[in-house]
Amino acid sequence: MEFFNTWADSLAAHASDADERKSWDPDEAPKHYIDIDNYPEFIATGTIPQSFDSLVAIHGLSFLWIREFFLGQY
Repeated sequence: MEFFNTWADSLAAHASDADERKSWDPDEAPKHYIDIDNYPEFIATGTIPQSFDSLVAIHGLSFLWIREFFLGQY
């Protein structure tokens, strides 16, 4: 844990660097598996369904396709 504590400030300061790079680096977006902020249940409860089928049942395929494959890639 001491190792983590040594780097905690730096990790916090740079946690969103990759998200910022998505706006100008075309190679960054494909590296992102999921933009978790798009899912209201994660904001509310800290969890999301663990299967693709469950996500489709809740949000619909078009939501997942648009959010993760189009909006996620600038």
